[in-house]
Amino acid sequence: MPRIRPRGSSRPRPASAAASASPSAPSGSSGFSWLRALLLALALSLLFTLVFLVLFATGWGSSEVRIGLVGGVAVLCAALVGLLQSVTNGFRLSEIAFAFAVPVAALVVASLLLGSEEDSRPVPVTARTHLTDGRSMTQGSTARVTVAAGAERDRLRVTFAAQEAGDASPCIPASSLRIWGDDLAQEVTARLRSETVVHLPLDTTAPAITFNVDLETDAHCHVSIDVKEASLRD
Repeated sequence: MPRIRPRGSSRPRPASAAASASPSAPSGSSGFSWLRALLLALALSLLFTLVFLVLFATGWGSSEVRIGLVGGVAVLCAALVGLLQSVTNGFRLSEIAFAFAVPVAALVVASLLLGSEEDSRPVPVTARTHLTDGRSMTQGSTARVTVAAGAERDRLRVTFAAQEAGDASPCIPASSLRIWGDDLAQEVTARLRSETVVHLPLDTTAPAITFNVDLETDAHCHVSIDVKEASLRD
């Protein structure tokens, strides 16, 4: 005779059906991972640092160096990505983009800082600076200075060296210089010493800088001056 199933009871579901009905757990590698991205960014930053250290030490002029660096970077990048792929669950495109953006941004910032420092660094022009008529100058004598360089900076820093050139010494402590010319933004005066440093504001776009130096001293005094050091500065 047929078996009667009690009311309210249900037939047990197979285990396979129950498993298929439950939602699957999300994969840990399906989203952006900061750990993987930062790990790859650190590896690439170290690689780029190594490459630029080699470039700084060997230079970029040799074709052998260029070929070696390009090939080495390609091999190292592939090796790094493969190594990190093996210890992680793979990289997403967004993680790779982030990892490359970090060292590139650092390189841009470093280039800007180095460029700013380079622009503000003094430009030595001593070898291109010549003073004429500076021997045995007397009251009212004028020497002429020519700098064979354009005004790459706003000011010209000049160190004048002075020596007694007559019998009526000491004359240097009682002497002064008046520096003037069309290439200067303003006239500059300075007390004369054995070494006198002056800062001359420039106002010229010519390929050379010229100005005059007048000596003001006591009667019967003779003083010789010359340029010891010169540099363009901001």
